[in-house]
Amino acid sequence: MAAGDLRAARQLYQEALRQNAQNVDALNGLGLIAAHDNQPDQAERYFRAALRADPADGVANAQLALLYAEGDAAGAEAKLRSLIASQPTNAAGHFALGNLFSRQGRWAEAQQALFQAYTLDSNNPDILFNLAVSLEQVRQPALARQFYERALQANSKRPAGFDPATARARVEALSARR
Repeated sequence: MAAGDLRAARQLYQEALRQNAQNVDALNGLGLIAAHDNQPDQAERYFRAALRADPADGVANAQLALLYAEGDAAGAEAKLRSLIASQPTNAAGHFALGNLFSRQGRWAEAQQALFQAYTLDSNNPDILFNLAVSLEQVRQPALARQFYERALQANSKRPAGFDPATARARVEALSARR
């Protein structure tokens, strides 16, 4: 399967669910794909199923908070902070909080949360990419370029939600500034 091939990932997750309907990784994977495809109702169903299988699952809890952020950003932030307090080594909570801050233009806070997610999961291409975006927003272009490059490397090993062409374009643009 090529990195970034969401259709193939969806098929593999669905096969895993056919073998075990309580497979939390597959449920979360399908939830993330549905969220990526802008299908929040379907994403919510998968994340809720993951929580029925494992009520402490950090990925599902974090993603549900993000799904509800549109209607209640303050509530989503409080829920994510609570999740992080109870599961401080869960990269998904820090990643979700960083994404929430990014949506709100709170770039310094986003960068801090995303860096914490990176320290917990340094090979996650989406964390690397979003950290690069936040670094660019807080005017750290050299570091941002390095993280875009790392995101592209990580994407060659693991599917990601970002478009690699966008990351390559940012690397080129930031390299031209040097």
